[in-house]
Amino acid sequence: MSQDEVVSRFVEAMSSRVKAADEARGSAVAGLELIAKAIRENPGTGQVGRLVGFLGCLYNGDRFPFDMTELRALDGELARACLDVLRLDSFGQSEVRNRPPTTP
Repeated sequence: MSQDEVVSRFVEAMSSRVKAADEARGSAVAGLELIAKAIRENPGTGQVGRLVGFLGCLYNGDRFPFDMTELRALDGELARACLDVLRLDSFGQSEVRNRPPTTP
């Protein structure tokens, strides 16, 4: 394989990954909004406890371990929202807790 072919394949792979991350971002943001709304509107419920545990694990899984099978106890819409967030997290550009804060 020539050097040009290697570079071309690398660029294709990276473009594909960036496109997939961009596509996942929209549904992840909508999922986070739904999760936040459920937490605000239903404090103290079992679903909220699971949602908080899920978000804590994404933030720092060592400090806040979470059994992903707990997602099975969520209603379908919230479970899909969590999976959308997890899909974006799978691109793993950096740990959430280590990212610099963004300013609006």
